[in-house]
Amino acid sequence: MGLETGSTISSFITSNPTSSDPVNQGDDHLRLIKSVLKAQFPGAAGSGFATAITATEAEINALHGLTNFYFASGTRMPFAQASAPTGWTQDTSDNATNRMLRVVNTAGNGVGGSSSPILNNVVSSHTHTFTGNAMGAHSHSDAGHQHSNGAQGAVPNGYQGNAANGRIDIISTGVGYANIQGASAGTPSGSISANGSASDWTPRYIDMIICSKN
Repeated sequence: MGLETGSTISSFITSNPTSSDPVNQGDDHLRLIKSVLKAQFPGAAGSGFATAITATEAEINALHGLTNFYFASGTRMPFAQASAPTGWTQDTSDNATNRMLRVVNTAGNGVGGSSSPILNNVVSSHTHTFTGNAMGAHSHSDAGHQHSNGAQGAVPNGYQGNAANGRIDIISTGVGYANIQGASAGTPSGSISANGSASDWTPRYIDMIICSKN
């Protein structure tokens, strides 16, 4: 009898069936081949591949020698999706407050900070102060000068007339000054208050979840 038993391809005997085996054992060989193939290539559902394999021989051969290209159990990674992918579980231990990501050159997996970049996205109320130099006391001077009237007419009292051209002259009797005194205004100072509001700063973001490999 040239009918072997087994559940793997290595169980096959290439010389079976023999030429002397009865013809009615042919169906036994076919059933054995089918059961072994489905056991060796179970697919996602466990009943054999349901999708055609489109990888080329070169692509499959490129995997030769890779023994650790999978994620070990417990590996934590961020995902930009609503729920954990198949084979992963969402880790909510760091979800007490929204957090930003920080790249460090020391040990990873740390958390810190007290303000959420999403919930506390405002600029706090604050004050701008200013100061300057005082303007000291000073005066503006005005020397003697002359006013002219081009029209002929009577000379007002207290003024010297010029009959030749009808001009009224105010004659300087020396260098006179009219002083305007400016008192110091003191050192200027003050403050401007800026009130924070929710619209002051709204960072753009992508919601990420952290998942752990099962």
